[in-house]
Amino acid sequence: MPLPAWPLKMVQKSFRLRLTVGLSMIIVLIMGIGAAAMIYDKAQTMQRATEAQGLALSRTLAMMGAEAVLDNLFLIQETLGRHVHDPNIVEIDVLDADDMVMASKNPKRIGTVLRDPAWQAMRDRRNESLTYGQDAQGEPVLVIAEPLYDQGEITAWMRVVLSMAHVSREVLDAIVRLAVLTLALVGVGVLAVRFALRHMTRLLHRIADQLHAAITPLDGMKSLVLAGQTQFQFLVNMIDRGMG
Repeated sequence: MPLPAWPLKMVQKSFRLRLTVGLSMIIVLIMGIGAAAMIYDKAQTMQRATEAQGLALSRTLAMMGAEAVLDNLFLIQETLGRHVHDPNIVEIDVLDADDMVMASKNPKRIGTVLRDPAWQAMRDRRNESLTYGQDAQGEPVLVIAEPLYDQGEITAWMRVVLSMAHVSREVLDAIVRLAVLTLALVGVGVLAVRFALRHMTRLLHRIADQLHAAITPLDGMKSLVLAGQTQFQFLVNMIDRGMG
């Protein structure tokens, strides 16, 4: 179904509308490019901060070694329990070589054996690794796997799951704020165009009146300037129609 032709004809006929649409597109383009760069930088900064938080936690326990961790599970469990109220930390698990949870932020997970394919893939890398994914509720998460060594052999693992939902919320809030700012700038631009065109129209009318007053006494020369006056008046009339 072809689109109606009247919007295009309106834009072609109205100088004010063409100028307003052009200015609005420029503002939206500039704000869009700036917003995309700013949002990307903010998301990257928050992502790096979350990674640093998770790595600091996993590496701290990894420095103790697998034997020290497994021999002091009561103290480790007490340490993990201090992070219960941190909304960004979803899970912290200490797993043995058979993927059984030996200590956890959530004590109910103790004794659980992880058979998650994503965890198995991280475990098979046999080194520190970070993976982004989704939890059971579909929320974005960051999973960190940290090996615990005993005499050069991996005998236990640290598994840290961090929520990335706060990053998504911050990005969405930034998009909303920038959209509102863009609309405000477009509105200001439209008002500025209307004011400028009205001022220009009044100025052209004033010039036309002065020109008419100046050539009225010159009856002998009226035929020479009549064509110029007519063309100038035509320009003023065109601008008046464009303002409509």
